[in-house]
Amino acid sequence: MAENRISASLAPADKEAVMQAIALRGYTYRLMERYPEALQDFDRAIELNPKYNWAIALRGYTYRLMERYPEALEDFDRAIELNPKSDWAIAGRGISYLILKQYDKALVDFNRAIDLKSDSNRLILNINNMG
Repeated sequence: MAENRISASLAPADKEAVMQAIALRGYTYRLMERYPEALQDFDRAIELNPKYNWAIALRGYTYRLMERYPEALEDFDRAIELNPKSDWAIAGRGISYLILKQYDKALVDFNRAIDLKSDSNRLILNINNMG
């Protein structure tokens, strides 16, 4: 794949930019409900940086939208492990638990997300826009 050859020849800062661009394209595909393309881009970004928690959490949202809940929870868990203060990843996992009727776990995550974000109204708006 040409993308592999390009990223292999770039300086680290440029690789970071390529990784972010790929993840952002995946986010755009997710918004367009083109989930397979979104997953491909998130997978590629994560391949370039296995600790890229933003792409991991976004892949989790995509899996949730596809009703692939075990994969969604796995990605949310990993993203939260990488960034324990990611209120939106925690809230996203809470939404997944809510959908799965695991209310106790959902409540724990929602409370944790609210505790992390002092402006809970902003958090609620973000949750509503998470897809």
